[in-house]
Amino acid sequence: MTNTNFQNAINSAAPGDTLLVPAGTFDRSGSLSILGISLIDAGNSVPGTVITAGTVTMTKHASFHPRLSGFRFTCTVRHLMVQGSGKASIIDNNSSAGMCGGSAVLK
Repeated sequence: MTNTNFQNAINSAAPGDTLLVPAGTFDRSGSLSILGISLIDAGNSVPGTVITAGTVTMTKHASFHPRLSGFRFTCTVRHLMVQGSGKASIIDNNSSAGMCGGSAVLK
């Protein structure tokens, strides 16, 4: 899956959808925003699905629990931001490697 296909899949997803993301490295030059959808690593290789730059912003939804599961983040300043009100976000089985001052921000 290319960066463009990855972004198009997210843009096409509706709240409550689950996107299975194949193994690969995604170099995000900007932020990646998800609203009430689940992004799940479906990679079967050792490195799995890697996001090397940018921030994943999870916005809470009134009816659906957004989820981010199984990703590896490398060398980003801010890996994850959760914002808004609504259903709790689920963040599990993720890791950071080679951090360049990375952080998570929960609002």
